[in-house]
Amino acid sequence: MNILFMFFIRFTFLFLFLLINFDNALSQDNKQLEDKSYGFQYKVSYKLTFIPDSTNRNDIQVENFDLFLNDSSSLFLSSNFFSMDSMKRAERLRGNSLGPDFAWYDANGTKNTLVVFKNYNKSEVICHDKLAPQETQHFVFPEEDKMNWEFYQDTLHMGGDVCFKATLYFGGREWTAWYNPEIPVADGPYKFQGLPGLIYRISDSTDSWVYELISFKEEPIDFIFNCSDITHVDTSKEEFYKNKINFYKNRIAIMKAQGVIFHTKEAEDAMAKRNQKDNNWIELYP
Repeated sequence: MNILFMFFIRFTFLFLFLLINFDNALSQDNKQLEDKSYGFQYKVSYKLTFIPDSTNRNDIQVENFDLFLNDSSSLFLSSNFFSMDSMKRAERLRGNSLGPDFAWYDANGTKNTLVVFKNYNKSEVICHDKLAPQETQHFVFPEEDKMNWEFYQDTLHMGGDVCFKATLYFGGREWTAWYNPEIPVADGPYKFQGLPGLIYRISDSTDSWVYELISFKEEPIDFIFNCSDITHVDTSKEEFYKNKINFYKNRIAIMKAQGVIFHTKEAEDAMAKRNQKDNNWIELYP
């Protein structure tokens, strides 16, 4: 009995020791991410109009995005995702690792979890994205596909400014952009860049994805951003999309493996149907 008792004491001590050290390591990693601060001089706001379900053209959704700029880099993300990141970070600093409650997520959440960092000096584009909004891992990969623009003399007046036309094949879609050379910023929404002026509007040939400029203004801002989650996994774009396609094909099985319980067959079928409606991604892959 004494031997069992001593074994229990030692096991408990070892378990607590490992738990404390794991928590400390997690806190240190979290601190390193939270200490990553960004400073920008300009803010460009875009409205995205998109159709997530290719079989239902009437399901039109709208969301705002922000492009923060300085002389050497930019950061692009959903306005809601930026708010979500700030809220989750604030909750973590208060000791709540789970973040805000579900009611807050329902009112302020987003399906658009991609964050794009562009380094002008290095000609580098780094993407952070999730397989699905509720997943806790952020995958980090470089965008290596080149943007080979074709230029035209066509012009379009947008908000009193004269914009010029350019087209591009990227991510399985044909894109048409309108840019303003009077604003010498070779950047735009999403991953789009490389035009001799700020992109005012860009849309794919099916009008499933349309970004339109809302405003461009000088707005110096410093903030801390860490993509909401502690776990960041380095990968390649090819591997990310391979994993994403596999995730969506096997989502119900994955959810069950994660502990999700469907109490009725109808509930499981409804989730499967809902999953199938998210089929019109901004980048298309077989």
